[in-house]
Amino acid sequence: TAAMPGWPLTPCAAQTQSPEICVWRHPQGYWQEAPALPVGALLDSAVGTACSVIADAAGAYFYRHPELVGLHCGSVEINGQLVIFPDTYRAGKSTLTAAFAAAGQRVFGDDVLALNKQGEG
Repeated sequence: TAAMPGWPLTPCAAQTQSPEICVWRHPQGYWQEAPALPVGALLDSAVGTACSVIADAAGAYFYRHPELVGLHCGSVEINGQLVIFPDTYRAGKSTLTAAFAAAGQRVFGDDVLALNKQGEG
């Protein structure tokens, strides 16, 4: 709890199934296993590992919710309108989203926006 002061921790019962996404410390960085990584992946940094886990968690969510589609974009509300800025990995979506947040705009996400068939998020 020293690493997360003020965050409540609640023990949970042991799980009977292995988690779908797993990360282990490896002598050369971190080892990740997930459905999207059939042979696993060696990742060289904590930041890269965190990004990979988040991407796999989002993928797992959309797999379980086929009624939704995930649009790879940053998204903010400006003057009552949702504005999206789609782009590729490491293109600056999070930085741009943070700048909009600092300017007081409402943020919907910095990487993935979930939409239903009607285009609602």
